[in-house]
Amino acid sequence: MNKLALHKLSYGIYVLSTKVGDAPFGCIINTVFQITSEPAQITISCNKDNFTHDKIKEAGVFAISALAEDASPDLIATFGYKSGKDVDKFEKHPFQVGTELSLPIFQNDSVASFECRVVNELSVGTHTIFIGSVEECSVIKDDVKEMTYRYYHEIRKGLAPKNAPTYIEETPKEPKQRCSICGYIYDEDTPFEELDDNWVCPICGAKKELFTKI
Repeated sequence: MNKLALHKLSYGIYVLSTKVGDAPFGCIINTVFQITSEPAQITISCNKDNFTHDKIKEAGVFAISALAEDASPDLIATFGYKSGKDVDKFEKHPFQVGTELSLPIFQNDSVASFECRVVNELSVGTHTIFIGSVEECSVIKDDVKEMTYRYYHEIRKGLAPKNAPTYIEETPKEPKQRCSICGYIYDEDTPFEELDDNWVCPICGAKKELFTKI
């Protein structure tokens, strides 16, 4: 099974936020989609290890800031790769308060925002699916494209956080080997150490012991 096929599904980049009392919480997610229009409802997927996950369960509300292609890299780094247990994510990233549920929204970096009230949830292994009734939504920037997951990876060169549903752990690659005689570089699937002792460089015929790691 080639799990890279899952990367062919479409995603976006969003800041998921909530508030308990006066304390804001938030993280980056990539799974948000509309499921009904009347009433307007959207679904999100949040990793149970995220600090924001438990705060949403406690508060029963959440907001989505749909990030723009030109969103701040530091905003994505802070909310995507740091934990609210360790740092105040909002300290250096000013936000606006939503008009309906008073939830944190990052208007400067977003094309649209949604304030939702949780109406249902479903536990799915490492994640919880929250279904939210849209209490308020607005278009923030109409002249800027929303950031897609493909754009984030291919143009912004971003990596999936470990808690993202699309995260796939990469198998560390074997170091390449270079022939010290002719410079040929061995970069095949079979680990160099597993090659037969009689194997020689296909270019100059040098033995294995004349290869060095690079």
